[in-house]
Amino acid sequence: MLDLSNLKAIAPGQTLVIEGRKGWFYLLTGTEKGADLEVINPTEDLQGEKFFTFSTVGNPYGAGKIFQERTLGIQVGQRLIVGALVLDDQKKISKRFSWSNLVYIQNKTVEIVDGELFIDGVTNGFLKVAFLADKNRIDGFVGIFVPDRPEDEVKEVEMESLLLDSI
Repeated sequence: MLDLSNLKAIAPGQTLVIEGRKGWFYLLTGTEKGADLEVINPTEDLQGEKFFTFSTVGNPYGAGKIFQERTLGIQVGQRLIVGALVLDDQKKISKRFSWSNLVYIQNKTVEIVDGELFIDGVTNGFLKVAFLADKNRIDGFVGIFVPDRPEDEVKEVEMESLLLDSI
């Protein structure tokens, strides 16, 4: 078992790389008040990020945040869309996608052009809502796509808003 008792001795700015299973690795970087932790998915080098990272960097309270689909996310305005829920005419979920599954497992292309979702060039609906599960813990919106182009602007919703509205 790895003895982690000396981790407090990491100097500010010093980074310890801990290899995980299947190419995952952990970066522990000393700070003035302790250490920051980053969990990085498998990549060719320490610079790339394909699926997601987890990091405490920049949080004054030391809590971590998940950054989803960093190199696969699709920028739509100020939002990074990292996956999709596609609704049918009855407003039921007919398809759900994460870009990493589509791109790396299913070998498909994903585009959002003028709010319209294309998978391998086939339309899958229009962006109506950008959903963020928890702004303090997760970065990356799931797009909710509907069959017809919405007349209104894209609505941005967070889990907190949905829960408070339901009370």
